[in-house]
Amino acid sequence: MLRRTTRAHPDVLIALCRLANHLDDHGGTIDYQRRRDLVPDQPISYDTWKQLCFATGTQPGDCLHRAAQTPRFVQAQRYLHQLLTGSDLADPAHPLAWQSARDRSGYLAFLPALTLGQRHALHEHAHWLLEGLGITEPLA
Repeated sequence: MLRRTTRAHPDVLIALCRLANHLDDHGGTIDYQRRRDLVPDQPISYDTWKQLCFATGTQPGDCLHRAAQTPRFVQAQRYLHQLLTGSDLADPAHPLAWQSARDRSGYLAFLPALTLGQRHALHEHAHWLLEGLGITEPLA
């Protein structure tokens, strides 16, 4: 496939080679291992989550675990941790790991339910967190 593409479009091969050389010389722009070492397991407190929700005109939900569903606050923690570190929430050793298939489904339903305001505020919080950790990389 690549061979056919580069024959038809030799500029593609040139661009790929330049990109590879740049990455060899300068490395990637995000050091996810460093982030995994520095980003806390709970990247947002419940109080901060409540303030974020009230500022965006949304409900924060309860912070207590119920048998039926995981709190939105925990889902927000998962979202931020995965965004910042690329963490594998299916890994049972991870502190924010999904506890069941229902828990995973709840997280997947949480993502599109975030309003644009909430998502923007979470991204601002993530930028603030990276800055506080001395990480000067793009968010993702």
